[in-house]
Amino acid sequence: NSESIFWAVLLVLVREDGIILACLVHLVAKAKSVNFEVLKLFQTFKISFILWVLLFFISIILLHFRAEGQHTFIRLAAVSLVDHLSEPAFYFKNALIFFQAILLIIPIGSFLFFLVKSNKNMFILFILSNLVLLILITFQGVKYYDLPFFADISATWSIRFILPYSLSISFIILAMEHNNLSSFKNNYSSLFTILFLFMIQFYLIDKFRNDVNFKSTFNEVYKSKPYEGVIGYAEKSDIEKIKELENCIPKRSNVYIFDFISSIFSNHFVIWYKKGKAFENADIAVLPKNGYPNYSKDLPIYMKPNFSKVLDLKAYSIYATPEYRKIIELNLKHK
Repeated sequence: NSESIFWAVLLVLVREDGIILACLVHLVAKAKSVNFEVLKLFQTFKISFILWVLLFFISIILLHFRAEGQHTFIRLAAVSLVDHLSEPAFYFKNALIFFQAILLIIPIGSFLFFLVKSNKNMFILFILSNLVLLILITFQGVKYYDLPFFADISATWSIRFILPYSLSISFIILAMEHNNLSSFKNNYSSLFTILFLFMIQFYLIDKFRNDVNFKSTFNEVYKSKPYEGVIGYAEKSDIEKIKELENCIPKRSNVYIFDFISSIFSNHFVIWYKKGKAFENADIAVLPKNGYPNYSKDLPIYMKPNFSKVLDLKAYSIYATPEYRKIIELNLKHK
């Protein structure tokens, strides 16, 4: 129906891998009509699958032209994969991350199994479709293998892990439709099972993610002094100055920046990886003065030669090459 098409279009447009997630959600919805029998499902879903594959390749071609043939995400991940195929450590690190991602999906998978004990076909489909997404997000993480914080932005990163988690939620909703929801009322064993599984989920996230620490976060909130002594990354005066910077530099410049301000530089190429991975090194850098991770120590790797610090803001420092230094001094320093 038109509502389903609307949400599918939004999903496809939001991210480059949205097509794969949309295809799998469509597959799960279709599975209901064949009682989730995998072989029958693949027979009835053939035409839809071909259309999704065509749409995927069309999107890749459009991204290729939009990025002038050199900056597509998939290409960079593939280049990184080929570069490290002969390294045993490469396989070990990615296998470990893949295993951690599987462990993270087990709690919600256990909840689904609890819901569909009488329909094993649905659970088999859940495993197969999630394996597709876990392989996909592990492959996406390969792009950043050369970075010191590679493990933090690979498959277990929330921005990637949201794909299998979203698909899993689709399965949960479908399973609850299939079951009598009234059976959950006053069923304390079910509620305790759900609570226990979520506690396991939080524990695993805390264990696998270097940037997550629920205990310290709770202490910060409880004391009402979050990030005490650290200047905020979203200072209004800083953001205004950074927006002025974005407006004054040439379009499609190469910039090395911190996460919080990446959206400001949507007309430019953002540098996240070492030289030789299709991008040029950076013309300018806008980095926090403190905080995790310490990007500034890698400036010699990411910046073009002869760069220097041009301007200090409250929370950020701006670095630039000689050419861009002139532009920044002319437009920002003398205001």
